[in-house]
Amino acid sequence: MDSTQTIGVTGARGVIGRHLPYLIRRVMPSCQVTSYDGDIRDFDSARAWAKETRPNLVFHLAAVVPTSVAAGDRERARSVNALGPSGFARAVIAGVGGRPIRFIYTSTSHVYGSSARPIAEQGRIDPQNFYAQTKLEGEAQLEELADENALFDLLILRLFSVYSEHQAPNFLFPSLREKIRRTPEAQRIDLPGWNNTRDFLHAQQAADLLLQLGMTATGGVVNVGSGTPRTIKAFAEYVFEVGLEVPEEHADPHPTSLVADIALLRAILGSVRVSSVIGVPPKISSM
Repeated sequence: MDSTQTIGVTGARGVIGRHLPYLIRRVMPSCQVTSYDGDIRDFDSARAWAKETRPNLVFHLAAVVPTSVAAGDRERARSVNALGPSGFARAVIAGVGGRPIRFIYTSTSHVYGSSARPIAEQGRIDPQNFYAQTKLEGEAQLEELADENALFDLLILRLFSVYSEHQAPNFLFPSLREKIRRTPEAQRIDLPGWNNTRDFLHAQQAADLLLQLGMTATGGVVNVGSGTPRTIKAFAEYVFEVGLEVPEEHADPHPTSLVADIALLRAILGSVRVSSVIGVPPKISSM
């Protein structure tokens, strides 16, 4: 990608989006970075932004999260997550005036069904919750647009369990940090569902992989994760460097597993490059 081009970002104040402008400027110092901070459902505003900034590449991260918030306001979640991305993309296409546009859409691993084995991009689709349903519909709407418009270059990235110190308290990571902070001695905490298995990736690592994938010519769907399975308990012990005791009765009787098969990610970016990103996550204090 030409470093003199312009990259647009939605959701630039979110847990992943906040890292992208810094990474872009570090990798491509001559590149213009512009964030769209308006309502993605406002066609005229989005078109005016695109007409003024003329982005060649757009990272679309804006969404209604977490899952509990999406479920609590289904009408808004569907309008933003399901219908919003394609509406925003159409506005950008109109704004750039017939120029090619590469569009990176961040979806979620929750669109997949639970699997004892790592999940490849062709894995069984079985949305885990309403949030996942809206993100899957967002994928479908964008794919229709890509089929209609040869100048619209679409890449869908299904992110696995992203965590960050900047997440709201109702996300898993901040909740774990607070529970551990309150029990500095025995480290015995209540942790319902501690035996569910996920694929955890820090937001900074996710942003790095998103940027690298966006700079390729790859299309279709790509999983973005670490490829490392950890139970929620094991993740908490790993990231906070503690030993935990959890009530056995808090184990999920039917535990689920969502872990990425990252073979395609490695094939696109190279195993060495991927390993350099996911190898050592940032250290975060529990205090």
